[in-house]
Amino acid sequence: MDTYTFCTALGKEEANRQLRIHYENWVTEKDIGALAAAGINSLRIPVGDWMFNPYEPFSGCTTGVAMRTTVSLTLHLKRLLFEHWPIRQAEWAGTFDVENHNYSSINYSNLNHSIVVVEAIINRYKGHKAVMEIEPVNEPWELTPIKVLKEYYWKSYKRVKALALLWKFIIHDSFRFGLAFWADFLRGCPDIALDTHIYQAWNSPGTIEDFFSNACQQKYVITKMEDAMMPVIVGEWSIGTDNSAMWLNGFNDNLPGFPKVQCHMVDCPINSTYLGDGFPGTPLDETKPIQGPYSTGMCEPSFGKCPVNSQSFFHQYDDAALTRALTLKKLNGVAVGHGWYFWNFKTEIHYKVEFFGLGSSGRIPQERVKVPQR
Repeated sequence: MDTYTFCTALGKEEANRQLRIHYENWVTEKDIGALAAAGINSLRIPVGDWMFNPYEPFSGCTTGVAMRTTVSLTLHLKRLLFEHWPIRQAEWAGTFDVENHNYSSINYSNLNHSIVVVEAIINRYKGHKAVMEIEPVNEPWELTPIKVLKEYYWKSYKRVKALALLWKFIIHDSFRFGLAFWADFLRGCPDIALDTHIYQAWNSPGTIEDFFSNACQQKYVITKMEDAMMPVIVGEWSIGTDNSAMWLNGFNDNLPGFPKVQCHMVDCPINSTYLGDGFPGTPLDETKPIQGPYSTGMCEPSFGKCPVNSQSFFHQYDDAALTRALTLKKLNGVAVGHGWYFWNFKTEIHYKVEFFGLGSSGRIPQERVKVPQR
């Protein structure tokens, strides 16, 4: 569930009330302290454009960012802020013609709005010692015209260097992680890095050996890019090997044809695990089947059961051991770059995309990362 849809569905006042409860309880000072104790030295924080250049249906949504940034300074963690939009990736740059597979027009109003937001973010946090990096857009679509995207990056970079000289500037690869796209871009410019997101959840089903090999291969790809171009940061990665985690692709939604494996079902939280008693929608009614709205793909909560990543697709008899082995191979791959961010630090039921859950269950190799304790 994205914030824009959430605020539209509930109205800005009720949505803001619920979001503030979420902000106050989901990411706590204790959580950030546990991450610091586990050896994590940087956090990647999503910020919406509406937080800095407000428009309907949003109403005052920056409180959580301010708290987490202040706590990070206290615990000596640095922050990377990256910008999110409330629209689909394709629509950020303009109008995409699905039939002809190209853009019929470029929305320069959106792009200019983004530049204004980047400047607002810089002005708000340029004096904050915990904020050291900015990424001006998260995961721009792979079919975004590369010339348009580079122009946006270049304008954003100039804003950063003019207003916050010491900040690092991070660009996302737009799912085009290759020298053909980026070899000569920003060449010679200081304080830059390329962000790439490495997931296996959207890979075609295969053997565990296929997934092991793919994980190990990443270090050679990252090294090649670093040697030829610029520092590489793996801005997102996880241990998920399939697409069946609940609402991974949106509220009651998935990609057409996904998931490609049988979902593993676990007990849903009947009462909220962190929002308190009496929160709207709780307690969960275990007698109800899948509820609308219905969309593409399947793997939704039903009769009190929630879908998570498969634990038997590879015919494993010990999923903990298999997950630990895959985690080690992935760590070996992403560690050759200039840093990595695991997605995410905490969930309610999905341990394969949860840093805390992997640590507490022994699935993070202790010789590589300190096991996080909450």
